[in-house]
Amino acid sequence: MAFFFSYSVNEALHLSEKEEENTIELFLKIAQEYESTDQHSRQILLAQIELLLSYCNRFYMRQFETRKVHNNSIIDKLDHYLNNHFDAQDSLRVGIPSVEAIAEMLNVSTHYLSDLMRSMTGYNTQQYIQNRLLESERISAQN
Repeated sequence: MAFFFSYSVNEALHLSEKEEENTIELFLKIAQEYESTDQHSRQILLAQIELLLSYCNRFYMRQFETRKVHNNSIIDKLDHYLNNHFDAQDSLRVGIPSVEAIAEMLNVSTHYLSDLMRSMTGYNTQQYIQNRLLESERISAQN
């Protein structure tokens, strides 16, 4: 299951009007079932919660596709930051930037950034940083 419940408010799931209506309807069904006390209530309640989480996962994964322009902007900012960092004279002294520092600079949570990077590049944030470092070192060695 994704960590999307630990994200910042600005990283909330982006729902269409119809998806929002369906989600509210499901919450109402869960609340109604919670009030029931027959022998099937627990099983039905768990099934509805599982359905809600499945929908959340669908919406969450879809937003990386539907928000590509926004996500590309985040990756562009990350690339710019890494280029400046690796080009700086004191980058060896300062070291590799942490995922936490980069996420803070980009104003996103570490979980969201890692999921976004994995979705867009196939690498988590740490792997992406390391690949960029190796690429930077390779370019420096050629010059």
